[in-house]
Amino acid sequence: MEQEDFIVLEKGDFSANINSSFDINDLNNIKLLSIISASSNFFEGKAGIEIRAADNVYYFKINSTPELPMPVDLASLEKQWIKID
Repeated sequence: MEQEDFIVLEKGDFSANINSSFDINDLNNIKLLSIISASSNFFEGKAGIEIRAADNVYYFKINSTPELPMPVDLASLEKQWIKID
């Protein structure tokens, strides 16, 4: 059973869009693709992350980092896949 969802969450000045597709036919091998983006008055720009899962391995990638009101630079982490197995 493959399922696809698109969710928009809004609360005050925070907004998030979640676009997801997953296959849970085999609970020992869940397949997932999820793209999440968020914006807020707390930071400039959008935050974005992509999550994938296949063969019991999870992958995460930061697609975009916002400018935060503190001295933290996350831009060096963008576009790099992180594998968790």
